[in-house]
Formats: sequence, C-alpha cells, structure tokens
Amino acid sequence: MGGAFPIAVLNLKGGVGKTAVVEALGSTFAEARDDRIIAVDIDAGDLVDRHGRRSPLSMADLVSDNAVTRYMDVRAHTYMNSCGLEVLGLPEYAHTNWRLGRGDVVKAFSILRKHYSLVLVDCVKALNSSVMEAVLPESQALVVVSGTSIDAIRKTRTTLEWLSNNGYRKLIGSTVLAINRVQPTKLETVAGKELEQLSAHVAATVVLPFDRHLHEGKAIGLDKLSKDSRRRYLELAAALADMFPSRARQPETAHDLGRGVGVRSPSR
Repeated sequence: MGGAFPIAVLNLKGGVGKTAVVEALGSTFAEARDDRIIAVDIDAGDLVDRHGRRSPLSMADLVSDNAVTRYMDVRAHTYMNSCGLEVLGLPEYAHTNWRLGRGDVVKAFSILRKHYSLVLVDCVKALNSSVMEAVLPESQALVVVSGTSIDAIRKTRTTLEWLSNNGYRKLIGSTVLAINRVQPTKLETVAGKELEQLSAHVAATVVLPFDRHLHEGKAIGLDKLSKDSRRRYLELAAALADMFPSRARQPETAHDLGRGVGVRSPSR
C-alpha cells in the first residue's frame, strides 16, 4: 500500500448496522489480504462485542503509553479474530470516566499508520464533533451506511450534504454508499427512488442483504453469513480497493482486493 489507507464508516443516523458493516467488511479485507488490517471503535458502541472478544488494554492505554513504538506494542492493545482482523476498542463505558478527545484520535492515527495498511473507523454519529475533526482529514475513503427506511435515507442525504458543505466535498468522490437492509422487508418504491438519487452522487453503491446472523447481535463470523452477504461484502471491499493508491496497482485479479489491483466499482 505504501502507507496506511484510513476508511471512515459513518452516518448521522443510528441503528443502520454501521458497526456490523465495519466488522464484516474488515474481516472480508483481512481474509483476502496478507497485510495488517485494523478496525477502530471511536463510537463506544458494540464493535468489540461483534468482534468476539475484548482486549484487556484499550485505546486509552495505547495513547497514554509513550513507549509504544513496535507493532507488537500495539498488538498488545488489540484482539485478532480468525480472519486476521484486529480491533482496537475503547474502555468499557460503564467502568471508566475517560473521554475520547481529538488529541487522542490524532495520536492513535500517528501510531497506527506506521503498522497497518488499512484502518477502518467506526465513527460517532455527530459529524461536527471534535473527534471527527481528527478522523475526516485523515480519511482517504468513506463508507456511508444507510438503512432503507425513509428516515434513514433522509439522514443519509443530510450526511452527504453536510460533508459537501463543510470542506469534505472531495471525499464524496471516494465514498461508497452501503445500503444495509436491516429488516427482511421489501424496499418501498419511494425509498428506492430516493436511494437511486443518492447513488448518483457517490463513487459506488452496494446493497447489503438482510442476514439473520448479523441481525442476532452476536459475534460476527464470515463463515456464518449467507452466500449473498459474502458476495456483497466482497463487492464493497472491491469498490474501496479501486480507490487504493494507483502506484500499488498490478495486473492481478479483483479478488486480490487491492493488493495492487484496480477493480471496477459494483453496478448500482
């Protein structure tokens, strides 16, 4: 990669399955690639639970330890799943008064970019927060996760408009819209038309089907996803891989997911 490639996963709307997308997408990348992939929780959500296990050390410990220099120093603060994805979590919310600040995110990025090729960030909903002021300038691509309800779609539109109006218009061109079907219901005609309009403004759109395993809220295992879900997460990863630095591209296949390949964005 020639350096870290941070990907922020976000939406102003909660309950759209953003954390599950981070875990499944990160695991998809880690399974396909042979370099280091990490997902970082800055939302104090359940990323660690969806990952399967909590490391005794958290981001609070990482940024307060000035002796962290080697990969193994960082590795002591993360947990790796069977696919090879590492997760750096926050302290347990109920057992700490530590608050994540902008400086903590900046320091965490300065450490992680030295050791990882891909850094996925499970973002807070408040885009105008101090921590997002640190995340967005670092990000080279975005995944905006949208539900299929009218409310979720409107929040997705507001998310894209906010980015465009607040100095991040360039990032819209490196944004993948992940339409996440969190319910096994048919898409309403009005919702479908609104999503089609949003799709015209981003680099690629991928529809993630409803998956009962993801809906359970437990630790996510790629081997437990449906074949359709696996394929769509590969498409999502491939769309992002198409944004990787061009100097790394070689004439390989799309299944390398960015180990030197330019893949075509999935059809909308």
